Amino acid sequence: MPQERDGKQALIYNVQLLRFIAALSVAFLHASDRSGLRLPISFGGFGVDIFFVISGFIISYITFHNAEHFWAKRLIRIVPFYWTATIGVFLVALAIPSVLHHARADFTWLTFSLLFIPHDSPNGIHPLLGLGWTLNYEMYFYAIFAAALLLSREFAPYLCAVAIALVLAATRLIAPSSPAEAFYGDAIVLEFIWGIVLFEFFRRLTWMTQPSRRDAGYVLILVTLAAAFAWLPVQEIYGFDSTRLTTGVAAAIVVAMFLLLEKRYGIAARNPLVLLVGEASYVLYLIHPYVIFGVLRLIVGPSPQLPAWCDWLLVVALLAVTIGIAIAIHLYFEVPTMNWLRRRLIAAPRPLIFQPTNARAP
Repeated sequence: MPQERDGKQALIYNVQLLRFIAALSVAFLHASDRSGLRLPISFGGFGVDIFFVISGFIISYITFHNAEHFWAKRLIRIVPFYWTATIGVFLVALAIPSVLHHARADFTWLTFSLLFIPHDSPNGIHPLLGLGWTLNYEMYFYAIFAAALLLSREFAPYLCAVAIALVLAATRLIAPSSPAEAFYGDAIVLEFIWGIVLFEFFRRLTWMTQPSRRDAGYVLILVTLAAAFAWLPVQEIYGFDSTRLTTGVAAAIVVAMFLLLEKRYGIAARNPLVLLVGEASYVLYLIHPYVIFGVLRLIVGPSPQLPAWCDWLLVVALLAVTIGIAIAIHLYFEVPTMNWLRRRLIAAPRPLIFQPTNARAP
């Protein structure tokens, strides 16, 4: 694994790039699908699969180096902006419900949403903030991992993986076609396990040199990465994978290849802007539907048939605006809020990967 710096785990640069790619792919899906611009080609849901694999890997990685304050750190990272966004959607639904298509001012729904409890809502098992369903899975994973840490820090990843698999099997056997099976029995939870497996694989690698990029291994990594990246949109467009199994495996291969490029060949996305958008990917993921659909409905409005290039140009503009808003929220709300909470709860501010020129150091 990357060497520690000052007693802390080293930043894995390519994971930041992958986070941005994952968030941007989901944003592209919503901008281009039937709810957006209805483009002839629409894909990007596989970004969620990449996120889950990364989560399994990173949680194993950071707890291997330092498992202290695990729950506090996870809650500080996830809760502040999610609660703010959820309450914001609730207030909009309360004041001007016609603006929102799927959310409504339901206090029970709000409570379950804020507590990350899967709840059979009008939109299925979804929280008030539409994409918060993935955070319900994240918190489920964190809860199991935290319990595993209480039993054994050394074997926590293994215990967590076994528990996730057992719950998956049990809900499918005991409660088929139930809300519990629809959530806990979804094969998407296996993607956390793929991430754990990747961590265990990389932790045990002993070769640390950086051979020539002309060797066969480098070519194999690039070919494998290209094939996995090509498969993800293809299987989504044509519906080849209804079980999420091949999607999860392909996402795990993509993550593995990005890690190999950085670990074995030193090829990493160290550009400050890439690191910044990677850090802002959480905000980007949660806000993009509201930015994209808000612009389309309130500013663009019903539009006549336009040349295809105009639609694609509009997609690029929508994504650029969303990225800009996400970066601003990350720097001027998310980071200060997380640092304030960390100082008070665990006495340690979260260091900024990207420091804007005129911003004060945390």
